Amino acid sequence: MKKWNIALMLLVCLLAWLLCPAAMAAETDSFEELMATAQDALPAWAEDDVVAMVDDQAVTWGEVRAEYLQTVADWCEFQPDTLEDDLCIAMDSVIKRVSEAHIAARYGLDQYTQEELDALAAAAAETWQASLEDYIGQVQQRNGTAGAQATQADWEAAEAFYASRGYSYETMLQNRVDSDLADRVAALAAQEAAVDETVTDVALIARYNELLPSHRELYGNDPTAYEWAVQNYYGQFTTQLPLYHPAGYRYIKQVFLWPDDAMMDTYGALARQVEQQATLSKYANPENGTADEGALTVYDPALEQELQAQLDAMSAEIIALAQEELSEIMGLIEEGADFDELIQTYSQAAYVTTGEPISFDTAMPGCVDVCAVSMLFSPTFVEAALALDVVGDISEPFLDTEGVHILTYVGDRPEGPLPMNDIIQYSIQRTIVAERQEAAVAAWWDAAVDVVYTGPLPAPDMRGSV
Repeated sequence: MKKWNIALMLLVCLLAWLLCPAAMAAETDSFEELMATAQDALPAWAEDDVVAMVDDQAVTWGEVRAEYLQTVADWCEFQPDTLEDDLCIAMDSVIKRVSEAHIAARYGLDQYTQEELDALAAAAAETWQASLEDYIGQVQQRNGTAGAQATQADWEAAEAFYASRGYSYETMLQNRVDSDLADRVAALAAQEAAVDETVTDVALIARYNELLPSHRELYGNDPTAYEWAVQNYYGQFTTQLPLYHPAGYRYIKQVFLWPDDAMMDTYGALARQVEQQATLSKYANPENGTADEGALTVYDPALEQELQAQLDAMSAEIIALAQEELSEIMGLIEEGADFDELIQTYSQAAYVTTGEPISFDTAMPGCVDVCAVSMLFSPTFVEAALALDVVGDISEPFLDTEGVHILTYVGDRPEGPLPMNDIIQYSIQRTIVAERQEAAVAAWWDAAVDVVYTGPLPAPDMRGSV
């Protein structure tokens, strides 16, 4: 488990408890059973068995075992089929943490002023308090007492929940320090292993031509893979954009209205709560084979109905606010008005009115590309776009969390290679530089610490899927 984002891991713990039928109800033994199953599956090695050496410090099986079990607790998930791989990941995590500590000590990066320690302690305290409040809020929602003043028993129950998952204020503070130390070492490694970031046009074109055949194979018939690749790029999980656009997309233009900031914010918040209840309801549906006592206490049908009613009422208010303008637009459409002129006159989003490309893969100015698995748009938007039967059809006005839309079907987008525009050039450049940096940093780490794998877990070059 990567320790640097303790706030995220505490949130994962809470969400796993809310959504995982195997460990949902605190009043049952399901979580303990999960952990017992995971522990029973582990090899019976001695706690002090050495699995690796980092310089002169031993990394023991006990440390790896604890790291692995913490991951199981965090995610409420045990996968026996990938046990060895997961143990190797846990071992590598411990080795990296020990290596960071060695490097930090060597370069004096582990020295903190009192002011720096106080800042870390304050951040840990703030996150710990927020985590306790999140737990109490979820329990109150389950029990129908949302908003009630938290009692001492509530706070103690929250602390006990996180303690059962291996967390406390003290562990949070230690993780804050570990995270900061890792950041300091990473900054040192980046500085010491700096690389030339110049990439020539010839190299960019060569890499484009090298990648294009594999991207055609990956994405040509798989819009879902294409959508995920784009999402991963914008989420900064990868540096490389896809270079081939699949079939199955249509060009859509829209008149876009945003009636009122406060009302749209309220609508968005309600929509997210309704979506959360819909997700929870899946675990409480016997027809899905997922009914669970804990899930039934989390999912609140009455709350879902109440939230949906509030959402419907807010939707009606927003549409009513925009109705005069919508009636005017629809009247002009009936009279045969040019849709592009309506966009220019009424739309309230710059990317809609300017005709500039809104994405790296935009092929027709002023249009968005929509398919059945589009992730950039709401399900409501996608459904409305795909419901248009023939080119030139225009939708009725509809509302989603992004605003009020009127769509028109402009045409179908053919599959094919994406042109080498500035954004794709930048993506390829980032990828080439990232590869250089990764190699340089790896070499720096190899020189900075001496890691020897002593078994019984395999070293990285002897692993299958890790």
